[in-house]
Amino acid sequence: MASLTVSSHQNLSMPRQSTFTIDSILGLDRPDQRTVLSIKILESVFQVNSYPGIDTREELAKKLHLDEDRIQIWFQNRRAKLKRSHRESQFLMVKNVLSDIQSSRDER
Repeated sequence: MASLTVSSHQNLSMPRQSTFTIDSILGLDRPDQRTVLSIKILESVFQVNSYPGIDTREELAKKLHLDEDRIQIWFQNRRAKLKRSHRESQFLMVKNVLSDIQSSRDER
């Protein structure tokens, strides 16, 4: 993969060097296959148990070559995402019901 070095002269006496890949500049960075597989495995475990115990987290960490605390954080974030999506869907349902009530009043 080609790389490009960019110099930014914020301080003229000491230019700062940054290295970018061509793909990152073009926005073509994509997760590798191992990352995609890891997410699929974590998602499938989450479907069965959203609160896995330490033994399960340690086993996942070993199989996925990650730290156990990263696995724990992933599950915390996934539960927060689920809670947020439930809240958003309930808000939309209430909004639709209120809209229907308003429409029926306007028709009278």
